[in-house]
Amino acid sequence: MNSSTLTGLMLLTAIIGGYAAKWVRIPRVVTLILGGIGLKYWMGLVSTAEQAKALAEPLSIINTLALGIILFMIGRVFDVGRTKATRGMLRRISPFDIGLTVLLVTIGCAAAAWTLPGMVPSLSLAIGLLLACAAIEAAPATTWYVLQEYDAKGPTTDYLLVSMGFNCLVSIIAFHVVFIVLAQFGVLAGVKSVNSWRLDILSLSLGSIGLGALLGVVMAALHSRLPLREMVLVFFACMLLMVSCEYLARHFFAVTLSPMVICLAMGMAFERTAQNASFFEKTVETASIPIFALFFVLAGYNLHLEELGHIGVLGSVYVLMRVLGKYFGIRYAVRQMGSATKAKENAGLGLICQAGVAIFLGAYLVDQWAHPMAAKINAVILAAVAICELGGAMLVKHVVIGAGEVKAVTLLRPGFWQKTWITLAPGVQNLAQKYPDRASLKGKAAESLTVKHIMRRNMHSLLTTATFDEVLNFIESSRFHDFPVADSKGTYVGMVHFHRVRNQLYDPDSVDLVTAGFLADKGTPAVTPETDLPTVLGFIHDYGLGEIAVVDNHVSKRLIGLIEQRDLLRVLV
Repeated sequence: MNSSTLTGLMLLTAIIGGYAAKWVRIPRVVTLILGGIGLKYWMGLVSTAEQAKALAEPLSIINTLALGIILFMIGRVFDVGRTKATRGMLRRISPFDIGLTVLLVTIGCAAAAWTLPGMVPSLSLAIGLLLACAAIEAAPATTWYVLQEYDAKGPTTDYLLVSMGFNCLVSIIAFHVVFIVLAQFGVLAGVKSVNSWRLDILSLSLGSIGLGALLGVVMAALHSRLPLREMVLVFFACMLLMVSCEYLARHFFAVTLSPMVICLAMGMAFERTAQNASFFEKTVETASIPIFALFFVLAGYNLHLEELGHIGVLGSVYVLMRVLGKYFGIRYAVRQMGSATKAKENAGLGLICQAGVAIFLGAYLVDQWAHPMAAKINAVILAAVAICELGGAMLVKHVVIGAGEVKAVTLLRPGFWQKTWITLAPGVQNLAQKYPDRASLKGKAAESLTVKHIMRRNMHSLLTTATFDEVLNFIESSRFHDFPVADSKGTYVGMVHFHRVRNQLYDPDSVDLVTAGFLADKGTPAVTPETDLPTVLGFIHDYGLGEIAVVDNHVSKRLIGLIEQRDLLRVLV
Protein backbone atom coordinates (compact mmCIF):
# COMPACT_ATOMS: atom_id res chain seq x y z
CA MET A 1 0.00 0.00 0.00
CA ASN A 2 1.17 3.55 -0.75
CA SER A 3 0.14 7.06 0.29
CA SER A 4 -2.20 7.55 -2.67
CA THR A 5 -4.14 4.43 -1.68
CA LEU A 6 -4.37 5.72 1.88
CA THR A 7 -5.65 9.07 0.55
CA GLY A 8 -8.38 7.32 -1.42
CA LEU A 9 -9.38 5.30 1.64
CA MET A 10 -9.56 8.51 3.68
CA LEU A 11 -11.89 10.13 1.15
CA LEU A 12 -14.13 7.04 1.17
CA THR A 13 -14.06 7.17 4.97
CA ALA A 14 -15.17 10.81 4.79
CA ILE A 15 -18.12 9.91 2.53
CA ILE A 16 -19.24 7.10 4.83
CA GLY A 17 -18.71 9.33 7.86
CA GLY A 18 -20.92 12.03 6.32
CA TYR A 19 -23.82 9.62 5.95
CA ALA A 20 -23.21 8.20 9.42
CA ALA A 21 -23.41 11.71 10.88
CA LYS A 22 -26.85 12.18 9.30
CA TRP A 23 -28.08 8.85 10.63
CA VAL A 24 -27.07 9.43 14.24
CA ARG A 25 -27.50 13.26 14.17
CA ILE A 26 -24.09 14.30 15.37
CA PRO A 27 -21.67 16.84 13.82
CA ARG A 28 -20.02 15.47 10.68
CA VAL A 29 -16.58 16.35 12.00
CA VAL A 30 -17.02 13.84 14.84
CA THR A 31 -17.68 10.93 12.48
CA LEU A 32 -14.77 12.00 10.24
CA ILE A 33 -12.37 11.98 13.18
CA LEU A 34 -13.75 8.65 14.42
CA GLY A 35 -13.41 7.30 10.89
CA GLY A 36 -9.74 8.32 10.89
CA ILE A 37 -9.22 6.55 14.21
CA GLY A 38 -10.87 3.41 12.83
CA LEU A 39 -8.80 3.58 9.64
CA LYS A 40 -5.61 3.82 11.67
CA TYR A 41 -6.68 0.80 13.73
CA TRP A 42 -7.35 -1.18 10.51
CA MET A 43 -4.00 -0.11 9.09
CA GLY A 44 -2.37 -1.43 12.27
CA LEU A 45 -3.86 -4.84 11.53
CA VAL A 46 -2.53 -5.07 7.96
CA SER A 47 0.83 -3.37 8.54
CA THR A 48 3.14 -2.29 11.34
CA ALA A 49 2.62 0.92 13.31
CA GLU A 50 5.76 2.40 11.74
CA GLN A 51 4.50 1.69 8.22
CA ALA A 52 1.08 3.19 9.00
CA LYS A 53 2.75 6.33 10.31
CA ALA A 54 5.13 6.57 7.34
CA LEU A 55 2.25 6.32 4.84
CA ALA A 56 0.58 9.38 6.42
CA GLU A 57 3.71 11.55 6.51
CA PRO A 58 3.44 12.76 2.86
CA LEU A 59 -0.09 13.93 3.67
CA SER A 60 1.11 16.37 6.32
CA ILE A 61 0.87 19.12 3.70
CA ILE A 62 -2.91 18.63 3.86
CA ASN A 63 -2.94 19.74 7.51
CA THR A 64 -1.08 22.97 6.81
CA LEU A 65 -3.06 23.72 3.63
CA ALA A 66 -6.47 23.06 5.22
CA LEU A 67 -5.62 25.05 8.35
CA GLY A 68 -4.43 27.96 6.21
CA ILE A 69 -7.62 27.95 4.12
CA ILE A 70 -9.83 27.75 7.21
CA LEU A 71 -7.94 30.60 8.91
CA PHE A 72 -8.42 32.64 5.72
CA MET A 73 -12.14 31.83 5.87
CA ILE A 74 -12.26 32.80 9.54
CA GLY A 75 -10.57 36.08 8.66
CA ARG A 76 -13.65 36.75 6.51
CA VAL A 77 -15.85 36.91 9.61
CA PHE A 78 -14.18 40.20 10.51
CA ASP A 79 -16.28 41.98 7.92
CA VAL A 80 -17.59 45.42 8.78
CA GLY A 81 -21.09 44.28 9.71
CA ARG A 82 -20.11 41.42 11.99
CA THR A 83 -17.25 43.40 13.52
CA LYS A 84 -19.63 46.20 14.47
CA ALA A 85 -22.20 43.72 15.77
CA THR A 86 -19.68 41.91 17.99
CA ARG A 87 -17.26 44.74 18.84
CA GLY A 88 -18.88 45.38 22.21
CA MET A 89 -19.02 41.67 23.06
CA LEU A 90 -15.43 41.07 21.97
CA ARG A 91 -14.18 44.04 23.96
CA ARG A 92 -16.08 43.17 27.13
CA ILE A 93 -16.24 39.35 27.05
CA SER A 94 -12.91 38.21 25.58
CA PRO A 95 -10.74 39.79 28.34
CA PHE A 96 -12.59 37.67 30.91
CA ASP A 97 -12.42 34.58 28.68
CA ILE A 98 -8.69 34.93 27.98
CA GLY A 99 -7.79 36.39 31.38
CA LEU A 100 -9.48 33.75 33.54
CA THR A 101 -8.26 30.90 31.29
CA VAL A 102 -4.65 32.12 31.48
CA LEU A 103 -4.88 32.68 35.24
CA LEU A 104 -6.38 29.29 36.10
CA VAL A 105 -4.18 27.28 33.71
CA THR A 106 -1.01 29.10 34.81
CA ILE A 107 -1.65 28.59 38.53
CA GLY A 108 -3.00 25.05 38.17
CA CYS A 109 -0.34 23.76 35.79
CA ALA A 110 2.51 25.49 37.65
CA ALA A 111 1.35 23.79 40.85
CA ALA A 112 0.96 20.42 39.06
CA ALA A 113 4.40 20.76 37.43
CA TRP A 114 5.94 21.42 40.86
CA THR A 115 5.14 17.79 41.74
CA LEU A 116 7.41 16.51 38.94
CA PRO A 117 10.88 15.31 39.96
CA GLY A 118 13.79 17.76 39.70
CA MET A 119 11.47 20.76 39.27
CA VAL A 120 12.45 24.32 40.26
CA PRO A 121 9.97 27.22 40.80
CA SER A 122 11.02 29.21 37.71
CA LEU A 123 10.65 26.22 35.39
CA SER A 124 7.28 25.19 36.84
CA LEU A 125 5.99 28.75 36.31
CA ALA A 126 7.34 28.70 32.74
CA ILE A 127 5.48 25.44 32.07
CA GLY A 128 2.29 26.99 33.43
CA LEU A 129 2.67 30.09 31.25
CA LEU A 130 3.36 28.13 28.06
CA LEU A 131 0.39 25.84 28.60
CA ALA A 132 -1.79 28.86 29.46
CA CYS A 133 -0.92 30.50 26.13
CA ALA A 134 -1.79 27.28 24.28
CA ALA A 135 -5.07 27.04 26.26
CA ILE A 136 -6.32 30.34 24.82
CA GLU A 137 -6.76 28.80 21.36
CA ALA A 138 -10.06 27.24 20.34
CA ALA A 139 -9.75 24.92 17.31
CA PRO A 140 -10.79 27.19 14.44
CA ALA A 141 -11.20 24.34 11.96
CA THR A 142 -13.58 22.21 14.03
CA THR A 143 -15.62 25.09 15.43
CA TRP A 144 -16.01 26.77 12.03
CA TYR A 145 -16.89 23.47 10.33
CA VAL A 146 -19.66 22.66 12.85
CA LEU A 147 -21.17 26.15 12.64
CA GLN A 148 -21.18 25.93 8.83
CA GLU A 149 -22.75 22.47 8.88
CA TYR A 150 -25.68 23.57 11.02
CA ASP A 151 -26.05 26.95 9.27
CA ALA A 152 -25.98 28.66 12.66
CA LYS A 153 -26.70 32.38 12.67
CA GLY A 154 -27.17 34.80 15.54
CA PRO A 155 -25.35 36.75 18.27
CA THR A 156 -23.81 33.68 19.93
CA THR A 157 -22.63 32.32 16.58
CA ASP A 158 -21.17 35.69 15.64
CA TYR A 159 -19.29 35.85 18.93
CA LEU A 160 -17.94 32.30 18.54
CA LEU A 161 -16.73 33.05 15.01
CA VAL A 162 -15.03 36.33 15.87
CA SER A 163 -13.75 35.07 19.23
CA MET A 164 -12.11 31.93 17.85
CA GLY A 165 -10.27 34.02 15.26
CA PHE A 166 -9.18 36.58 17.86
CA ASN A 167 -8.22 33.90 20.41
CA CYS A 168 -6.22 32.03 17.77
CA LEU A 169 -4.27 35.21 16.97
CA VAL A 170 -3.64 35.96 20.65
CA SER A 171 -2.63 32.37 21.41
CA ILE A 172 -0.05 32.12 18.63
CA ILE A 173 1.56 35.48 19.37
CA ALA A 174 1.44 35.09 23.16
CA PHE A 175 2.97 31.58 23.04
CA HIS A 176 5.89 32.69 20.90
CA VAL A 177 6.46 35.90 22.87
CA VAL A 178 6.45 34.07 26.21
CA PHE A 179 8.78 31.40 24.84
CA ILE A 180 11.22 33.97 23.41
CA VAL A 181 11.24 36.06 26.60
CA LEU A 182 11.71 33.04 28.86
CA ALA A 183 14.55 31.83 26.66
CA GLN A 184 16.18 35.26 26.61
CA PHE A 185 16.23 35.50 30.40
CA GLY A 186 17.63 31.99 30.82
CA VAL A 187 14.56 30.34 32.33
CA LEU A 188 14.50 27.79 29.51
CA ALA A 189 17.86 26.09 29.02
CA GLY A 190 18.77 24.47 25.71
CA VAL A 191 16.78 26.77 23.42
CA LYS A 192 18.07 27.28 19.89
CA SER A 193 19.80 30.64 19.69
CA VAL A 194 18.10 33.59 18.02
CA ASN A 195 19.77 36.64 16.58
CA SER A 196 17.52 39.22 18.21
CA TRP A 197 14.63 38.35 20.51
CA ARG A 198 13.11 41.82 20.12
CA LEU A 199 13.20 41.51 16.35
CA ASP A 200 11.64 38.05 16.57
CA ILE A 201 8.74 39.37 18.66
CA LEU A 202 8.11 42.28 16.29
CA SER A 203 8.35 40.15 13.15
CA LEU A 204 6.15 37.41 14.63
CA SER A 205 3.36 39.82 15.58
CA LEU A 206 3.43 43.02 13.54
CA GLY A 207 5.47 41.49 10.72
CA SER A 208 3.12 38.53 10.21
CA ILE A 209 0.00 40.69 10.48
CA GLY A 210 1.45 43.30 8.12
CA LEU A 211 2.54 40.73 5.54
CA GLY A 212 -0.85 39.02 5.70
CA ALA A 213 -2.67 42.34 5.29
CA LEU A 214 -0.48 43.23 2.30
CA LEU A 215 -1.15 39.86 0.65
CA GLY A 216 -4.87 40.30 1.29
CA VAL A 217 -4.87 43.69 -0.44
CA VAL A 218 -2.89 42.27 -3.37
CA MET A 219 -5.36 39.36 -3.61
CA ALA A 220 -8.24 41.84 -3.62
CA ALA A 221 -6.60 43.83 -6.44
CA LEU A 222 -6.04 40.65 -8.46
CA HIS A 223 -9.64 39.59 -7.78
CA SER A 224 -10.90 42.65 -9.63
CA ARG A 225 -8.70 41.93 -12.67
CA LEU A 226 -8.42 38.14 -13.03
CA PRO A 227 -11.13 35.68 -14.10
CA LEU A 228 -12.43 33.36 -11.41
CA ARG A 229 -10.48 30.31 -12.64
CA GLU A 230 -7.11 32.08 -12.48
CA MET A 231 -7.99 33.71 -9.16
CA VAL A 232 -8.61 30.32 -7.56
CA LEU A 233 -5.21 29.12 -8.83
CA VAL A 234 -3.52 32.21 -7.39
CA PHE A 235 -5.22 31.63 -4.04
CA PHE A 236 -4.10 28.00 -3.70
CA ALA A 237 -0.60 28.94 -4.83
CA CYS A 238 -0.46 31.50 -1.99
CA MET A 239 -1.70 28.94 0.52
CA LEU A 240 0.96 26.44 -0.49
CA LEU A 241 3.71 29.08 -0.37
CA MET A 242 2.65 29.93 3.18
CA VAL A 243 3.99 26.52 4.21
CA SER A 244 7.56 27.51 3.40
CA CYS A 245 7.43 31.20 4.40
CA GLU A 246 8.49 30.49 8.00
CA TYR A 247 11.53 28.48 6.87
CA LEU A 248 12.57 31.11 4.30
CA ALA A 249 12.17 33.99 6.75
CA ARG A 250 14.23 32.29 9.42
CA HIS A 251 17.07 31.09 7.19
CA PHE A 252 17.41 34.03 4.82
CA PHE A 253 16.29 36.99 6.93
CA ALA A 254 16.83 35.66 10.49
CA VAL A 255 13.31 36.61 11.57
CA THR A 256 10.29 34.59 12.74
CA LEU A 257 6.99 34.66 10.86
CA SER A 258 3.80 32.74 11.60
CA PRO A 259 2.01 31.28 8.53
CA MET A 260 -1.20 30.97 10.56
CA VAL A 261 -1.20 34.65 11.56
CA ILE A 262 -0.45 35.60 7.93
CA CYS A 263 -3.42 33.55 6.63
CA LEU A 264 -5.77 35.02 9.24
CA ALA A 265 -4.66 38.60 8.50
CA MET A 266 -4.89 37.94 4.75
CA GLY A 267 -8.51 36.82 5.09
CA MET A 268 -9.35 39.92 7.15
CA ALA A 269 -7.74 42.30 4.65
CA PHE A 270 -9.28 40.54 1.62
CA GLU A 271 -12.78 40.70 3.12
CA ARG A 272 -12.50 44.42 3.80
CA THR A 273 -10.94 45.46 0.46
CA ALA A 274 -12.30 43.06 -2.19
CA GLN A 275 -15.47 43.94 -4.08
CA ASN A 276 -18.16 41.30 -4.59
CA ALA A 277 -15.91 38.60 -3.17
CA SER A 278 -18.68 36.27 -1.98
CA PHE A 279 -18.80 34.20 -5.19
CA PHE A 280 -15.03 33.69 -5.15
CA GLU A 281 -15.13 32.71 -1.47
CA LYS A 282 -17.94 30.22 -2.10
CA THR A 283 -15.96 28.76 -5.00
CA VAL A 284 -12.88 28.33 -2.82
CA GLU A 285 -14.99 26.76 -0.09
CA THR A 286 -16.48 24.28 -2.58
CA ALA A 287 -13.10 23.47 -4.12
CA SER A 288 -11.69 22.85 -0.63
CA ILE A 289 -14.27 20.21 0.34
CA PRO A 290 -11.93 17.23 -0.28
CA ILE A 291 -9.12 19.06 1.52
CA PHE A 292 -11.33 19.65 4.58
CA ALA A 293 -12.52 16.03 4.50
CA LEU A 294 -8.94 14.74 4.38
CA PHE A 295 -7.95 17.18 7.13
CA PHE A 296 -10.44 15.83 9.67
CA VAL A 297 -9.97 12.16 8.77
CA LEU A 298 -6.22 12.70 8.97
CA ALA A 299 -6.72 14.41 12.34
CA GLY A 300 -8.35 11.23 13.63
CA TYR A 301 -5.68 9.08 11.98
CA ASN A 302 -2.94 11.09 13.71
CA LEU A 303 -4.81 11.51 16.99
CA HIS A 304 -2.47 10.43 19.78
CA LEU A 305 -4.85 8.34 21.86
CA GLU A 306 -1.87 6.59 23.39
CA GLU A 307 -1.00 9.88 25.12
CA LEU A 308 -4.17 9.62 27.22
CA GLY A 309 -2.47 7.00 29.36
CA HIS A 310 0.37 9.42 30.11
CA ILE A 311 -1.68 12.56 30.69
CA GLY A 312 -0.99 12.45 34.43
CA VAL A 313 -1.79 15.18 36.94
CA LEU A 314 -0.40 17.96 34.74
CA GLY A 315 -2.57 17.03 31.76
CA SER A 316 -5.69 16.53 33.87
CA VAL A 317 -5.25 19.93 35.50
CA TYR A 318 -4.64 21.58 32.12
CA VAL A 319 -7.88 20.23 30.63
CA LEU A 320 -9.94 21.03 33.74
CA MET A 321 -8.61 24.56 34.21
CA ARG A 322 -9.01 25.37 30.52
CA VAL A 323 -12.67 24.29 30.51
CA LEU A 324 -13.41 26.16 33.75
CA GLY A 325 -11.63 29.30 32.56
CA LYS A 326 -13.53 29.53 29.27
CA TYR A 327 -16.91 28.61 30.73
CA PHE A 328 -16.91 30.83 33.81
CA GLY A 329 -14.99 33.70 32.16
CA ILE A 330 -17.62 34.13 29.44
CA ARG A 331 -20.49 33.35 31.80
CA TYR A 332 -19.44 36.13 34.18
CA ALA A 333 -18.90 38.65 31.37
CA VAL A 334 -22.29 37.93 29.75
CA ARG A 335 -24.02 38.37 33.10
CA GLN A 336 -22.23 41.67 33.64
CA MET A 337 -23.36 42.91 30.21
CA GLY A 338 -26.96 41.92 30.88
CA SER A 339 -29.40 42.96 28.14
CA ALA A 340 -26.56 44.58 26.16
CA THR A 341 -25.76 41.19 24.64
CA LYS A 342 -27.79 38.36 23.17
CA ALA A 343 -24.91 35.90 23.51
CA LYS A 344 -25.69 33.00 25.82
CA GLU A 345 -23.98 32.44 29.17
CA ASN A 346 -22.76 28.97 28.16
CA ALA A 347 -21.01 30.27 25.00
CA GLY A 348 -17.67 29.32 26.56
CA LEU A 349 -18.50 25.65 25.95
CA GLY A 350 -18.41 26.43 22.24
CA LEU A 351 -14.70 27.29 22.51
CA ILE A 352 -13.53 24.02 24.08
CA CYS A 353 -12.34 22.41 20.82
CA GLN A 354 -8.57 22.34 20.44
CA ALA A 355 -6.56 20.88 17.57
CA GLY A 356 -4.39 22.17 14.72
CA VAL A 357 -2.98 25.39 16.18
CA ALA A 358 -2.26 23.81 19.58
CA ILE A 359 -0.54 20.84 17.90
CA PHE A 360 1.57 23.27 15.88
CA LEU A 361 2.60 25.12 19.05
CA GLY A 362 3.57 21.87 20.78
CA ALA A 363 5.62 20.76 17.77
CA TYR A 364 7.33 24.18 17.63
CA LEU A 365 8.28 23.85 21.30
CA VAL A 366 9.83 20.40 20.80
CA ASP A 367 11.75 21.64 17.75
CA GLN A 368 13.14 24.76 19.46
CA TRP A 369 13.73 23.55 23.05
CA ALA A 370 16.04 20.58 23.65
CA HIS A 371 14.71 19.68 27.10
CA PRO A 372 12.66 16.72 28.43
CA MET A 373 9.93 19.12 29.57
CA ALA A 374 9.31 20.18 25.96
CA ALA A 375 8.23 16.62 25.16
CA LYS A 376 6.14 16.55 28.34
CA ILE A 377 4.29 19.76 27.44
CA ASN A 378 3.74 18.47 23.91
CA ALA A 379 2.32 15.21 25.30
CA VAL A 380 -0.08 17.18 27.51
CA ILE A 381 -1.28 19.23 24.51
CA LEU A 382 -1.75 16.10 22.37
CA ALA A 383 -3.69 14.35 25.11
CA ALA A 384 -5.86 17.43 25.60
CA VAL A 385 -6.56 17.53 21.87
CA ALA A 386 -7.72 13.90 21.98
CA ILE A 387 -10.16 14.79 24.77
CA CYS A 388 -11.36 18.20 23.59
CA GLU A 389 -11.65 17.63 19.85
CA LEU A 390 -14.46 15.07 19.90
CA GLY A 391 -16.30 16.38 22.95
CA GLY A 392 -15.81 19.99 21.90
CA ALA A 393 -17.59 19.51 18.55
CA MET A 394 -20.65 18.16 20.36
CA LEU A 395 -20.56 21.15 22.72
CA VAL A 396 -20.50 23.61 19.82
CA LYS A 397 -23.66 21.99 18.46
CA HIS A 398 -25.25 22.08 21.94
CA VAL A 399 -24.47 25.78 22.43
CA VAL A 400 -25.86 27.09 19.11
CA ILE A 401 -28.96 24.88 19.23
CA GLY A 402 -29.62 25.94 22.82
CA ALA A 403 -29.18 29.57 21.78
CA GLY A 404 -31.97 29.19 19.20
CA GLU A 405 -29.63 30.00 16.30
CA VAL A 406 -30.13 26.77 14.35
CA LYS A 407 -33.31 26.17 12.39
CA ALA A 408 -35.21 23.09 13.53
CA VAL A 409 -35.48 21.92 9.93
CA THR A 410 -31.67 21.66 9.83
CA LEU A 411 -31.92 18.98 12.51
CA LEU A 412 -34.69 17.06 10.73
CA ARG A 413 -32.58 14.43 9.01
CA PRO A 414 -33.53 10.80 8.42
CA GLY A 415 -32.06 8.74 11.21
CA PHE A 416 -31.05 5.16 10.41
CA TRP A 417 -32.13 3.59 13.69
CA GLN A 418 -35.27 5.69 13.97
CA LYS A 419 -36.29 4.96 10.38
CA THR A 420 -35.78 1.24 10.92
CA TRP A 421 -37.73 1.30 14.19
CA ILE A 422 -40.63 3.25 12.68
CA THR A 423 -40.73 0.78 9.78
CA LEU A 424 -40.82 -2.21 12.13
CA ALA A 425 -43.19 -0.63 14.64
CA PRO A 426 -45.65 1.79 12.97
CA GLY A 427 -47.09 2.70 16.34
CA VAL A 428 -43.91 4.58 17.18
CA GLN A 429 -44.67 7.01 14.34
CA ASN A 430 -47.26 8.73 16.54
CA LEU A 431 -44.53 9.44 19.07
CA ALA A 432 -42.30 10.83 16.33
CA GLN A 433 -45.07 13.16 15.16
CA LYS A 434 -45.59 14.35 18.73
CA TYR A 435 -41.97 15.51 18.81
CA PRO A 436 -41.42 16.95 15.31
CA ASP A 437 -37.89 18.16 16.09
CA ARG A 438 -36.89 14.47 16.22
CA ALA A 439 -39.14 13.18 13.49
CA SER A 440 -37.94 11.78 10.19
CA LEU A 441 -38.62 13.80 7.05
CA LYS A 442 -39.37 10.58 5.18
CA GLY A 443 -42.85 10.88 3.72
CA LYS A 444 -43.30 14.37 5.15
CA ALA A 445 -44.75 16.93 2.73
CA ALA A 446 -43.17 20.37 2.70
CA GLU A 447 -46.58 21.89 3.47
CA SER A 448 -46.67 20.10 6.83
CA LEU A 449 -43.64 22.06 8.00
CA THR A 450 -44.40 25.22 9.94
CA VAL A 451 -42.66 28.39 11.05
CA LYS A 452 -41.18 26.75 14.15
CA HIS A 453 -39.06 24.51 11.90
CA ILE A 454 -37.21 27.36 10.14
CA MET A 455 -37.33 30.31 12.55
CA ARG A 456 -34.28 31.61 14.40
CA ARG A 457 -35.09 32.42 18.01
CA ASN A 458 -32.03 34.36 19.13
CA MET A 459 -32.12 37.69 17.31
CA HIS A 460 -31.80 41.42 17.91
CA SER A 461 -34.71 43.85 17.67
CA LEU A 462 -35.11 47.61 17.86
CA LEU A 463 -36.88 49.33 20.74
CA THR A 464 -39.63 51.75 19.77
CA THR A 465 -37.72 54.51 21.59
CA ALA A 466 -34.49 53.99 19.60
CA THR A 467 -33.25 57.21 18.01
CA PHE A 468 -32.52 57.55 14.30
CA ASP A 469 -28.78 57.29 14.97
CA GLU A 470 -29.37 54.08 16.94
CA VAL A 471 -31.45 52.73 14.06
CA LEU A 472 -28.62 53.49 11.62
CA ASN A 473 -26.06 51.77 13.88
CA PHE A 474 -28.39 48.77 14.20
CA ILE A 475 -28.76 48.51 10.41
CA GLU A 476 -25.03 48.90 9.86
CA SER A 477 -24.27 45.97 12.14
CA SER A 478 -27.08 43.79 10.76
CA ARG A 479 -27.13 41.50 7.73
CA PHE A 480 -30.92 41.73 7.29
CA HIS A 481 -33.05 44.04 5.12
CA ASP A 482 -36.07 44.37 7.42
CA PHE A 483 -35.76 45.07 11.12
CA PRO A 484 -38.33 44.10 13.79
CA VAL A 485 -39.39 46.71 16.35
CA ALA A 486 -40.73 45.87 19.83
CA ASP A 487 -41.72 47.91 22.86
CA SER A 488 -40.10 47.67 26.29
CA LYS A 489 -42.25 44.61 27.11
CA GLY A 490 -41.15 42.73 23.98
CA THR A 491 -44.45 43.24 22.15
CA TYR A 492 -44.13 43.32 18.37
CA VAL A 493 -44.91 46.76 16.89
CA GLY A 494 -43.87 46.49 13.24
CA MET A 495 -40.95 46.33 10.83
CA VAL A 496 -38.53 49.04 9.80
CA HIS A 497 -37.85 48.68 6.09
CA PHE A 498 -34.57 49.82 4.62
CA HIS A 499 -36.24 52.03 2.00
CA ARG A 500 -38.06 53.92 4.78
CA VAL A 501 -34.75 54.71 6.47
CA ARG A 502 -33.20 55.69 3.15
CA ASN A 503 -36.03 58.13 2.43
CA GLN A 504 -35.68 59.65 5.88
CA LEU A 505 -32.06 60.55 5.11
CA TYR A 506 -33.38 63.06 2.55
CA ASP A 507 -35.18 64.93 5.33
CA PRO A 508 -32.35 65.79 7.77
CA ASP A 509 -34.38 68.49 9.56
CA SER A 510 -36.66 65.93 11.21
CA VAL A 511 -33.99 63.31 11.99
CA ASP A 512 -33.76 64.31 15.65
CA LEU A 513 -37.50 63.74 16.08
CA VAL A 514 -37.59 60.30 14.44
CA THR A 515 -37.63 57.06 16.47
CA ALA A 516 -37.81 53.41 15.50
CA GLY A 517 -41.48 53.40 16.52
CA PHE A 518 -42.17 56.18 14.03
CA LEU A 519 -40.26 54.42 11.24
CA ALA A 520 -41.89 51.04 11.88
CA ASP A 521 -44.50 49.88 9.37
CA LYS A 522 -47.24 48.77 11.75
CA GLY A 523 -49.12 47.09 8.93
CA THR A 524 -46.39 44.52 8.34
CA PRO A 525 -47.83 41.19 9.49
CA ALA A 526 -46.18 38.73 11.85
CA VAL A 527 -46.61 34.98 11.94
CA THR A 528 -46.83 32.44 14.76
CA PRO A 529 -44.79 29.22 15.16
CA GLU A 530 -47.79 27.21 13.91
CA THR A 531 -48.21 29.14 10.64
CA ASP A 532 -47.65 26.93 7.58
CA LEU A 533 -44.87 27.83 5.15
CA PRO A 534 -47.00 28.55 2.05
CA THR A 535 -48.84 31.20 4.07
CA VAL A 536 -45.54 32.76 5.10
CA LEU A 537 -44.40 32.76 1.48
CA GLY A 538 -47.60 34.61 0.54
CA PHE A 539 -46.94 37.31 3.15
CA ILE A 540 -43.36 37.76 1.96
CA HIS A 541 -44.54 38.08 -1.65
CA ASP A 542 -47.44 40.45 -0.91
CA TYR A 543 -45.45 42.79 1.32
CA GLY A 544 -42.05 42.49 -0.40
CA LEU A 545 -40.26 41.32 2.74
CA GLY A 546 -36.76 39.95 3.15
CA GLU A 547 -37.56 38.86 6.71
CA ILE A 548 -40.74 38.35 8.67
CA ALA A 549 -41.23 38.52 12.44
CA VAL A 550 -42.48 35.60 14.54
CA VAL A 551 -44.68 36.21 17.61
CA ASP A 552 -45.92 33.78 20.23
CA ASN A 553 -49.57 34.40 19.30
CA HIS A 554 -51.75 37.08 17.72
CA VAL A 555 -53.07 38.26 21.09
CA SER A 556 -50.00 39.05 23.18
CA LYS A 557 -47.76 39.47 20.08
CA ARG A 558 -44.55 38.86 22.02
CA LEU A 559 -41.64 38.86 19.56
CA ILE A 560 -39.86 35.48 19.71
CA GLY A 561 -38.00 35.06 16.42
CA LEU A 562 -37.40 35.86 12.78
CA ILE A 563 -37.61 34.06 9.42
CA GLU A 564 -35.36 34.89 6.47
CA GLN A 565 -36.79 34.71 2.98
CA ARG A 566 -33.83 32.68 1.69
CA ASP A 567 -34.25 30.05 4.45
CA LEU A 568 -37.92 29.70 3.51
CA LEU A 569 -37.18 29.36 -0.20
CA ARG A 570 -34.39 26.85 0.45
CA VAL A 571 -36.75 24.60 2.42
CA LEU A 572 -39.60 24.83 -0.09
CA VAL A 573 -37.32 24.19 -3.06
